[in-house]
Amino acid sequence: MTDNRLFTLRFISINAIAFFAFSNLAVFFNLNNYLKDLGNIPESYIGIIISVFSLAALIFNPIFGYFIKPGRGRKSMIISIIMFAVCLLLYPYAKSAWSLTILRFVQGIFFSLMLAATVAEFVTVIPSGKSGQAFGIFSVSNLLPYAVLPPLLEIFFIKNTVSNASHVYAGSAILLLPAILLVLTVIPGKKEGAVQGVTQGKNLSSREIAKEMRRLPVAVLMILNIVVFTIFSILFFFMKEYALKENMGDIGAFFTIQIFVMIGIRVFGGAFFDKVNNAVLLMLSFISAGGGFYTLLTADTPGVVFASAALFGLGLGIGMPIINSAMHRVSSPALVSFNLNILVAMMQVGFILGPVIGSVVIARSGFAPLFLSCVLICVVSMFLSILLIRDLKLPKTQK
Repeated sequence: MTDNRLFTLRFISINAIAFFAFSNLAVFFNLNNYLKDLGNIPESYIGIIISVFSLAALIFNPIFGYFIKPGRGRKSMIISIIMFAVCLLLYPYAKSAWSLTILRFVQGIFFSLMLAATVAEFVTVIPSGKSGQAFGIFSVSNLLPYAVLPPLLEIFFIKNTVSNASHVYAGSAILLLPAILLVLTVIPGKKEGAVQGVTQGKNLSSREIAKEMRRLPVAVLMILNIVVFTIFSILFFFMKEYALKENMGDIGAFFTIQIFVMIGIRVFGGAFFDKVNNAVLLMLSFISAGGGFYTLLTADTPGVVFASAALFGLGLGIGMPIINSAMHRVSSPALVSFNLNILVAMMQVGFILGPVIGSVVIARSGFAPLFLSCVLICVVSMFLSILLIRDLKLPKTQK
């Protein structure tokens, strides 16, 4: 008899590991300002230092995703967690543009290894017919640190409890201790047999991969994932600068509202995601995100700013897990884990494009052209989502 439970010990543990891993990314919300405060790094180079982390992940995540088979990620998780912690501890000693570039590139390599291994374990614990709910919960684990840590650390910085952000980056390595303990105690060294239709242990040919990448739903979902994370990275890295420019005060509340709306949607809407055509939900997500940028651009009171945060939360809260769930559904069985890791690579493309495009456009033209461009991109993405309606049509048993 097949166990169709979602909340197993391994499912909960993998989500906890993801939470601790992403906590070590959320602490970098003020990296843009930290690099400016160092005083010895050209402003035009700051975007490169920020995005080189994602460049490393973009290069290596597909490679790791190819070699790490579903249910075989334990060793890679252990190695990557240890080395990622070492990278964090080196931040107080990296002060030059080159040392920070190298450090963030190496850090990106080990984060991509950690994430690829975690995804390889995660796909083996998704029960049939519950992919939307599963990815909704998984994305909550990834997002919760962004809701908690930025406003909490802002309080410490405002009160001068912490004067150097690099010490925060180094101190966050302690959060990886419970992560590695969970890997050692809960994640098995070898997963026996296939789980929920996920093919394990098969070597993928380049012909299989190329054929899969040419399929319309796979290609569209990769593009949409780039858009979603370009939007998210622009908000994450530049919202504080925009708030200072527009005298909005403490921006921690903006992130808190945005992330908690995203979390609320995923907690309470996860089961609903599996009962509605995901293409329709993707259209709604881009309409909401585009509305968020337009609202933010025209905001003249704190209430309107917080309303834009809620719109971003709604759009991104739907879009991120739905893209993963949709990819899980449309992928060939042998390529489920590989395709999900390709989505992670596309996420990194977004985290490269966001800081680079954002810094260039803001330096040349300001925030208004940047936000208007994002509105246009959201409109185009909404129409792209229409192409997925047939491929994401629900089976009669799920309606």
